[in-house]
Amino acid sequence: PVPDLKHLNLTINSVEVCNETGDWIELPILGGVASFDLLQLENVTRDLAIGGIPPGNYTKIRMRIVEGLKYTNATLGDGRVIELNVPPGHVDIRVQFEIKAGKTTSLIIDIIVDKIHIAERGKSGKPANLNPQFKAIVIPP
Repeated sequence: PVPDLKHLNLTINSVEVCNETGDWIELPILGGVASFDLLQLENVTRDLAIGGIPPGNYTKIRMRIVEGLKYTNATLGDGRVIELNVPPGHVDIRVQFEIKAGKTTSLIIDIIVDKIHIAERGKSGKPANLNPQFKAIVIPP
């Protein structure tokens, strides 16, 4: 965990879901990209992607991360802003859910703040690695 972390900004440009046979389905993000300060999202609900998904069982959500200091960064307690890298360029969230024909299923994705880990890369000049932990809650129809 990162002590005295002030902001944790993350921008995503793709959300995909994986069905039980391993096929990925992309959902369009409202506005093309979505940016968040993950530390400021307490009790906030925001539509991220809305789209039709074929009926079936799903096992994973993938959010693709936009790279670069402008998009993915952390502000530390001393005021430094550091660029973050999220290997391998996306975050996978394991969650079991079923889509039923003609019904709406909602998923709430939440970050586990006390399990955020940032590994700085010293003097290498490379961005620090971010390892966020998320959980998903399924709201069935």
